[in-house]
Amino acid sequence: KENLYINFEQDGFVGECHKDILLSLKNGRVRALHEEVRSAHDRVLSRGRHQVVVLDFLIGNNSKAVAVKSFGRQYAWKDLYDKKRGSKAARSYNAARFLQDNDIGTPKPLAYLERWEKNSLVDAFYLSDYIGELNSFKTRLEDIYETNGPCINLVNLLKDVGLAIRAMHDAGFYHKDLGNQNIELLKDRENNLQRVFFLDLNRSRVRKKLSIKERATDFSRL
Repeated sequence: KENLYINFEQDGFVGECHKDILLSLKNGRVRALHEEVRSAHDRVLSRGRHQVVVLDFLIGNNSKAVAVKSFGRQYAWKDLYDKKRGSKAARSYNAARFLQDNDIGTPKPLAYLERWEKNSLVDAFYLSDYIGELNSFKTRLEDIYETNGPCINLVNLLKDVGLAIRAMHDAGFYHKDLGNQNIELLKDRENNLQRVFFLDLNRSRVRKKLSIKERATDFSRL
């Protein structure tokens, strides 16, 4: 099986990326990412210490929307910790690669890019496919509660999400931040659920086998 992911190094940045996005990054785009994220206005998914915006990249021969997560600066002790264990960007990317390899829903990982100055993490980005038609599990729950049902809609929703979580856990993936806002739903035109996607993966762990306590702890936040 061909490995489509390769190492990346340019202008002080290191990381890995999918071959299809390499041309965009090699053309100097990586140097401008910080300013592009900061100045994005019309396609902002999240603002705060960690920001998520949608930017267009040349993927293969086509321009496609990419979700870019920029991780904010952190304390020096955390940088030292991440130097050994991997930055949040690298952990998000590796976790998404694992889910992808095990056919568990998450947006396709495209790259992680980070820049260090000695032991200080200056920039860290995680890039993935942007799937615009996703609906938040949190929002869907609120809709059902506010309209008072019907109850079968809630039962079916919990069943679908529960089966996806079970598959994720059976693969050995311990999410560790499985709030309702980190679960997204892909629907078809008839509003039928096609797939459950898991987001915000940087706290996760991969086990050979999850314990019952780990499984219960993971979904208890739901």
